Amino acid sequence: MLSVLLATGASYFAVERQQPLYASRTTLIVGSTIQSPNPTNTDFTLPRLLAGLYADIAKREPVRNATMEALGLDGLPNYTVTVPVDGQLIEIVVQDTVPARAQAVANELAVQLIARVPETMSQVNPEGEQFIQEQLSYLEEKIIETQDAIAVAQLDLAEFTSAEQIADAQTDLSALQTKLTTLQSTYASLLSVTDEEPVNTISVVESADLPTRPVNTENWVYVALAATLALALSGGAAYLLEHLDVTLREPEDVMRAADAPVIGRLARASVRSQDDSPGGVQVTDTATPDYEAFRALRINLDFAGGEIPLRSILVVSPGSGDGKSMVAANLARAYAQAGRKTLLIDADLRRPSSHKLLGVTNLEGLRHLFGAKPPLKTVSQRSSVSDNLWVIPAGSGGPGPVEILNSPRMKQIMASVNEEYEVTIIDSPPSLLADASVLASSVDGVLVVVRLKHTPESALKHAVDQLRRVNGKIVGIVINDPSRAYSHGYLGYWYGSGRMEPGVGNGRGPIRAFVDRLRGRARSTTDPGASGEGRDSDGHS
Repeated sequence: MLSVLLATGASYFAVERQQPLYASRTTLIVGSTIQSPNPTNTDFTLPRLLAGLYADIAKREPVRNATMEALGLDGLPNYTVTVPVDGQLIEIVVQDTVPARAQAVANELAVQLIARVPETMSQVNPEGEQFIQEQLSYLEEKIIETQDAIAVAQLDLAEFTSAEQIADAQTDLSALQTKLTTLQSTYASLLSVTDEEPVNTISVVESADLPTRPVNTENWVYVALAATLALALSGGAAYLLEHLDVTLREPEDVMRAADAPVIGRLARASVRSQDDSPGGVQVTDTATPDYEAFRALRINLDFAGGEIPLRSILVVSPGSGDGKSMVAANLARAYAQAGRKTLLIDADLRRPSSHKLLGVTNLEGLRHLFGAKPPLKTVSQRSSVSDNLWVIPAGSGGPGPVEILNSPRMKQIMASVNEEYEVTIIDSPPSLLADASVLASSVDGVLVVVRLKHTPESALKHAVDQLRRVNGKIVGIVINDPSRAYSHGYLGYWYGSGRMEPGVGNGRGPIRAFVDRLRGRARSTTDPGASGEGRDSDGHS
């Protein structure tokens, strides 16, 4: 709609700035066939050819220059010279902002075009015409004399009785008749020359008049045409974008492509840059919808594990820019604030970011555990956002990512962290790299992060297939929707019965039932952190 308004406004502004144009027309005709009482088809052929030639000549520089010189102009306004189909007429139409100038130019172009037509015979050689007239008079006299001689010969023939006289008289009569025929034929030829109208002539049929009304008064047609064209183009572009867009656009698209439940839908999880100051991207107020969304995701993961809680979770995404690292950092913080001893391992050795997100250094990390094999505590750092959260950053230097993650040493590290920490969150490289597949079989569950209107559907399908080929257990999908702002009472999407149910946050519906169930479990156990219930470290239930 905006494109239509812009096109309409621009076209209206453009046509309103145009000066009024006036058109004046001169009509010429080639030849004089129209004056003949009995014209034939051949009488029209040559004038039609000549009309096309003269129309082309009228556009040439000699005619243009002669017209400018005659009128004292430095240039000519726009004009057209056309010949109607199968016609002898030539139309010269001049358009100008000054009506009088349009009229003068149209008439002068006609004058200059007529000046290039060959003159008639009477204008070229008047002596020749006089000679013809004299010959016609002489022939008239001879014809009369010959006719009189024939009449006398016919009378004499009737009086002859002998065969010899009759034969001689008939011979003389025949000669006179032949002479008469010749004289009459010559007379007719000369007479036709004097009476014949020339073909190669041009005359004015209609002179140019002074225009009084502009011809560009229908500007609204151009405005409507611009609006229609803009509407068609914008509609076509929208249609193409809609059908050529291969990204995931709705949660239903995600579930269909992954064949896995959606256990969380987050807003603004990847809006902030990874270059923000340490700790500047964390959820610091536990009363905000941001915190509640990650808290709900942590509870959903507890139920996704079934009877056996998930001790190690690999967070992966089909590609870069899906918000994977942000989800991993905030999920680890949610576990830590629930009273669980939590470790975040940055296994994205190609583009590490967890140290920036949680405010730790990257001088030593996962890479250094493959050197002299120091204890885990030498590279793990306690995060400032929670006393229960430790971080093993990626570190710098060392062997390549695949060699590290696929080595027996990595399996030893995973066994050690599972003994020391209650929950281990691993920030994995994107699944399009081999690093993610190596780690998928070493954890209890895989959490896939996708970003609406960013992640291609084919990329999600490929990621899920690749993870399942290495026996990775996909516990759920997290939808990152940066364009979605949290509204009042929005607590994300809850996991249950293999489908999504939106929380309403109003004390009713699935959220209230879910919270009541959690409180019942909390009263029946002495370790609230083991089931993800009870109060967080900041005192919020």
